[in-house]
Amino acid sequence: MKAAELKNIWHQLTSKYSDDKELIENLWSELEQCYMASGRYYHNLEHIGYMITLALEHQEHIEDPNVLLFSIFYHDIIYQPGSTQNEEKSAELARLRLTALQVPKEKVNRCCEQILATRSHKGAEDSDTQYLLDIDLAIIGETPVKFEAYTKQIGKEFSKLPSPLFKAGRMFFLKEFLGRRRIYQTDRFYKEREAQARTNLTNLLRSAQKKS
Repeated sequence: MKAAELKNIWHQLTSKYSDDKELIENLWSELEQCYMASGRYYHNLEHIGYMITLALEHQEHIEDPNVLLFSIFYHDIIYQPGSTQNEEKSAELARLRLTALQVPKEKVNRCCEQILATRSHKGAEDSDTQYLLDIDLAIIGETPVKFEAYTKQIGKEFSKLPSPLFKAGRMFFLKEFLGRRRIYQTDRFYKEREAQARTNLTNLLRSAQKKS
């Protein structure tokens, strides 16, 4: 999905709550600037477009598509590789921006809760949050070629971190996800991507272990 398409979706979404065209445009510019920042090889507009495409494909199964779209737009707006505060800061900024757009408080709260859930990608109790988390992890269940491209992009994002720290974090990530009973929480993503995701992660783990 191209940036122009994302911008159009953003305008359609936000105009449901606000008629302040200048505010809507300024917030889009902020989103674009953040996701196009230097060093964002994976957590960029392409990632957002990929997630929104999947969200629209599963829209009929989502209770509140508008909240989910807001969550996708803002879940990685603050992103510093290695930081443990990305999700919290992203949720805080989402709260400010959605409030300015006059989005109802209940929806704002739900959006922030969904963004915070991306810290662990597990244990979501409501279906919409489960879809958000599965959509965010969908790349893990892609073809080996696409998965390899993803891992290289993540490696570039973490290139400024000490190599031992990155390797340890990646090893923890791989073992933690492979140790889960299910990587994907919704039945649809589980059926479509679980097997491939486990194959991808297992192969990457074996490769990492050989190099260590």
